[in-house]
Amino acid sequence: MFHSANRGPAGNRTWFQDSAVDRLIELSQSTVDERERYRLYRLANDRIVHIAPWVFMWHRSDYYAVQPWVQDSASTPSTPSTRGWTFP
Repeated sequence: MFHSANRGPAGNRTWFQDSAVDRLIELSQSTVDERERYRLYRLANDRIVHIAPWVFMWHRSDYYAVQPWVQDSASTPSTPSTRGWTFP
């Protein structure tokens, strides 16, 4: 999202541009070593947060209400928070 090539409608709607972040993302994408890729993405992420093109305010909380007789109910990461609500 934060690569300069994605500025505008492609996802980078802040029009953020930073050559160091671009290089880190490109290196990450071409790195086979998972640890090294994670390290590079972390460096890019830290730089993005430091520069703060957005105010990051997303705090997700999901709440589920089910009847007492419902058993083995589980939520998944892809379950929207509007599902899983059951009322009498």
